[in-house]
Amino acid sequence: MTDIVLNIIIGCVFLCVIFSAMKNRPLIYKVENLMSLDNIFLTQDVRESTDSFIIRYQKRDILKRNNLPWGNKLLLVGPPGNGKTALAGAIAKKFNLPLFQLDSGLIESCLLGNTARNIVNAFNQAKMKTPCVFLFDECDSYATKRRYDSGGRVEMSHALNIMLQQIDSLEEKVVFIATTNVYEELDPAFLRRFSMKLYLAQPTPAMIKEYLSKYQKENNIVFSGEDLENAVDLTGQPWSKVEEYCQSIHQNQLLGLNISSKTGCIGQSSESVGFKYPPMGSD
Repeated sequence: MTDIVLNIIIGCVFLCVIFSAMKNRPLIYKVENLMSLDNIFLTQDVRESTDSFIIRYQKRDILKRNNLPWGNKLLLVGPPGNGKTALAGAIAKKFNLPLFQLDSGLIESCLLGNTARNIVNAFNQAKMKTPCVFLFDECDSYATKRRYDSGGRVEMSHALNIMLQQIDSLEEKVVFIATTNVYEELDPAFLRRFSMKLYLAQPTPAMIKEYLSKYQKENNIVFSGEDLENAVDLTGQPWSKVEEYCQSIHQNQLLGLNISSKTGCIGQSSESVGFKYPPMGSD
């Protein structure tokens, strides 16, 4: 019996050490090399709303004197590769604040209740960095609509409840920005927490043309007629692919490679050239 009790005590001490280490481990990290807002291509309405969000922060004292909230929570929505994370960084740079991002891979736990504890710890770590911008990238991992059936879904529903409480507890000096590409799947209570929601869409042909022109001027290079013609295939692809295309042409010129830059998957037939990304919310 004594050995059993001793083993239980040792096991409890071991678990306490583990939980203490998990509590103190960093769950957020500082993001460096933030882009400038002027280097991110946005539609006019999104740019105007972004500027409005920034002005409200810069002049929040005026709003506070009139008992009005300035709104320190922003949701960025859109397909992958269109600059949601980059825009969060540009906003932080405009505010002259550090950007701390949640390391979502460390949040979820197989231990019952520990995911919620990790969320609390992550938010507490962000509060200790005040003032700052706190980024929750791909928030849909923990903020989808709650389903109270059984097992892991109950656990994640509990974690979401805890996260909502933590969001509400943030003081205004912490700017909270979340991103998602599955807006329709997010829990309504989570969505209500955000004072502004912005959709970052795929670039239009006109925006792609403008980007190519700007890239040539900034890098003092000239795209060939064939390169410009091939750029038509970028329609329907995200901004990241437009950037990669321009960089590929630039690399070829610097290395003296006399080959034409292609979009999509090289070797595909002309009828299927280019990757088409699924619309927001699709499987």
